[in-house]
Amino acid sequence: MKALTSFLLLASLTLTGCYKITYHNGNGGGAYPSSEQWHHGAIYGIIEISKPVQLNQICPSGFAKVHNEISLVNSVAMWVVGSVTATIGLPAGLWQPHTVSVWCNSGASYRLQVDEQDMVVAAEVLEGAEPTDLP
Repeated sequence: MKALTSFLLLASLTLTGCYKITYHNGNGGGAYPSSEQWHHGAIYGIIEISKPVQLNQICPSGFAKVHNEISLVNSVAMWVVGSVTATIGLPAGLWQPHTVSVWCNSGASYRLQVDEQDMVVAAEVLEGAEPTDLP
């Protein structure tokens, strides 16, 4: 039984992994992302739970780069939730989070607050932006 448990633990650590993909659409943007948020999927990411990232709200003048990844933090969170769901007989891949970071063409960086409908309700300038650049 101990060998099987060790094998399953090793398999779960080696068969899961991080991924990343970056979309470029302009000239780099600022040094820091204008927005960084978790996006949620279900059943190994097949079904979207979160609403799509609202690029037109985050970057009214267009986006320079969008980076989507399953980070180590996302993986650990997914593993913890998967372990709990597996103990009650549900599949381990019910929830899959990933991090989406957006850089704006203007080079401005903001810390955004969104409401329950994922609408921007407040924006704080982080670097490289004039207050008139705020959405």
